This record gives sequence, C-alpha cells and structure tokens, in this order.
Amino acid sequence: MELCLFQLLTNSVIILLVIIVSLPDASKVATSISNLWPSGTYGLPRSMLGCPQSHDFEWKTGWRYQDTEDSYPNNRYSNISFHMDTMIWKNNLNKTFCIKGKNISEEKGGAWPKGQFCIYKKGDCPKQLSEGFIYWDDEDSNNRNSIEGTLPDGIYNHDTKIFFCCRTDGNKSDPIILPVNKPFYLLAYGSSECQQVKGALVTEEFIQYDTEDDSSNKDAWGGTHPNVSHEVPGSSTLVITYCYYDSKS
Repeated sequence: MELCLFQLLTNSVIILLVIIVSLPDASKVATSISNLWPSGTYGLPRSMLGCPQSHDFEWKTGWRYQDTEDSYPNNRYSNISFHMDTMIWKNNLNKTFCIKGKNISEEKGGAWPKGQFCIYKKGDCPKQLSEGFIYWDDEDSNNRNSIEGTLPDGIYNHDTKIFFCCRTDGNKSDPIILPVNKPFYLLAYGSSECQQVKGALVTEEFIQYDTEDDSSNKDAWGGTHPNVSHEVPGSSTLVITYCYYDSKS
C-alpha cells in the first residue's frame, strides 16, 4: 500500500513538472509581443534618435523639403519640447520619415491595436485602419520643393499631398501595446489629445505650416486623417499634432 502511494505521488510530481516546463514564460511572451511592430507597410515621423528598433524588417528613410509661404512667413513648432528629426524655418521645412518594410514573417507582428491614432500610408493600409490625406498648398513663387529616399504614399510636386492610415475605434485613454524600447511618433486623430501607450510617456507636439497666402489657397484634407486645424479660422496656416513616445524606464 505504501509503495503504491509513493509511486502515485512520484508520477503526479513528474506530470506537474512536465506541465510547468511546457508552459511558456509569460514575461517572455509579453516581452516578445511588445517588442514587435505591427505587420504591414507604413511610415512614422522620424525622431532625433532615429527610427524605432526593428527585429525582422528594415526601416527605410527619406525626407521632404517643403517650400512654404515666403511673404510674412510664420512656420513654427512646439519649441519647448520638440523631438522630431525636422528642420523648421519661418518659410521652409525639411521633415524626415521612417518607412517600414515587410516583416520576414508577416504573422509575427499582428494587427494594430484598437485606439485613435494615425500613421503614414505606404501601400495598403493595415487591417482596421482607414485611409485619408492632407494637402498642403506650398509656395507658388520660385518653389524649391524636393525629395529624397523612401517616402509615404503621396504626390510630391510644387505642392504636397500625403496619405495616412488611421485607427478610430478605440479610446485614447486606454493604453495600447507597442514597442517602447526606442522613442517613436504617432499622429493624433480627432483632436490634439494623443493616444496613450503602455509603458511610455507621451508628449503632444505640433508643427504650424504657413501655406500659400493668396485667395486661391488649395489646402485640403479628406477621408480619415490626422487632427488638423487652422491657427485662425480661415487662415492659411495648418496645425498638425504629433505624439512623441518615450519609455518610462
């Protein structure tokens, strides 16, 4: 009887150990998920510290030099706290982009989480994100617009039209999970309030674009697009909110 009881206890311990060994390490699973960018191709504004960290894909970079209004120019930005890899002068600006290529294994990254935010469009919008655009009517006289490298989907000539992908079905105050091991940007949707991200401090930043001043100004936006407003209603200044994320640790 004692021998049978001993054998039963021994077998139970062995089974328990097998189950424990077989279970995935929850911390490793959480870490692996939070360190992966969602699948698909898209773009983000580039921070001064470069593009976000990547594992099984490559970030490509490019820039757009935008020749904005030359007469009484008024480009400006949130200079108290501004982390974007962008040069801004009163009448011109040069902003850079991080463009994500395809994952080696597309199923690894998964979908973008529910929330309210926008990213740059490159190819098809990721699932559950909707498309929109912003059109800047740049300087008409002696326009010096130029580009280099890999850019978001758009039209880049004497004016600038950039396409976006936005998710709108979540709550900004509910933190979403994205990699926070290196700073990155999203764009605000619906208002200047930024989407919360788990484990990250977020800073609301802006760029004010002073576009063509004449009466036929063609600034426009449509579809599902980042939050955009006029400094003064009816004026030719566009204000766009950019959300900068940095790890809390």
